[in-house]
Amino acid sequence: MLRDFIAIASVCLLLSSFALGSETASSLLGRGIDRSGHLLAGCLQGTPQFFSRSYQQINYELSHDRMEQVQRHWGQVGGSVNFFLIGGGLSVEWLAETARSQRSLSLLFNYKTQLGSLQLRHPRLSERAEALQQSSLAALQSACGQHFIHKIDLGARMMLAVTLHFRSAEAYERFVKTIKISVLFGLISKTKRFVEETNEFTQDFAIKVSALQWGGEPSQLEAILGSKAKHSCRADAMQSCLELIAELQRYIGAENGLASQLKFTDTSSELAWDRLQVLQIYNAAFAESGFDQWPAALPLEPSSQGKNWDHAMGRLMRLYQTRSYLELDALWQAESDASIGERISYIESLIEEQQRLIHECFQWALSDACHKLEHAPALPEYIIN
Repeated sequence: MLRDFIAIASVCLLLSSFALGSETASSLLGRGIDRSGHLLAGCLQGTPQFFSRSYQQINYELSHDRMEQVQRHWGQVGGSVNFFLIGGGLSVEWLAETARSQRSLSLLFNYKTQLGSLQLRHPRLSERAEALQQSSLAALQSACGQHFIHKIDLGARMMLAVTLHFRSAEAYERFVKTIKISVLFGLISKTKRFVEETNEFTQDFAIKVSALQWGGEPSQLEAILGSKAKHSCRADAMQSCLELIAELQRYIGAENGLASQLKFTDTSSELAWDRLQVLQIYNAAFAESGFDQWPAALPLEPSSQGKNWDHAMGRLMRLYQTRSYLELDALWQAESDASIGERISYIESLIEEQQRLIHECFQWALSDACHKLEHAPALPEYIIN
């Protein structure tokens, strides 16, 4: 995003996901929203009620560049607010590492199931909001914003990525001009055909398999992946990666896999709700919901910090993507070559610092961290643009 443009609203919502990844579904209902899309304290209370409405969505796609990858997987501010709480910072890392570039592309398998919606019934002012109202209407409106969360879609989501990383941009171009898209998707659905038709390229690329799950019991997925969240293989020895892909697909479809984690007999239980993932958050204006303490709501708008966040998040995504490049490049390097390992260690230190600054700046816009983000030193030349 440093040189990519990403809708400012998306970045604001992304940062909210960093701060609220541990929130339970029921605790989000009644929370206020300011005009920039940030969540405020809870100003309403009522009765959470679950309405069953289930559907499944499955699709395959090729990855996109960083800009489009983020825009496709995070919502925009509109009639509904999509905070997309799918793991916060981990989502940023995953989207960056699976984005298309001059030397890599990924096959993405997306599975989403919605089980229903949680709504706030009979909303009324919380004790805190009533106390603010006694002080002044201005204090109430400032603390609660003009909108609040009134409905949340709940379910689960899993994403499987198979990334093809090439030794050079020339090898990548030759591959995509020679191999049909249908053969690429065969890497997930018909592996034998993929192996046969890409045989002449086995010295040119490596494969990385990664998967993320939100909702249900991710510990079952973690057991399949083992100690590594990402598995890499050279193309001339890809059997273990192919076996992992097949096992992950069985996990998604098997009765004792992901599906079994989403079967509840009592959907009125907060325990059941908290096992599900927040898929989408919907907002409503206080003024249009029977609360005459508020004037007509102004539309949500991008944060004035938008350009700074574009810069900060873009830098972080570049670091993630470069680290992924180097980890896969290491598959071709001699064991005595320590330069790649040194670069990876250095990049990890930069990632840790960037994450810290982003978190601190989000907490307080006038902090020294924000100044450091805005005036960050140039990155080494080997960092991907």
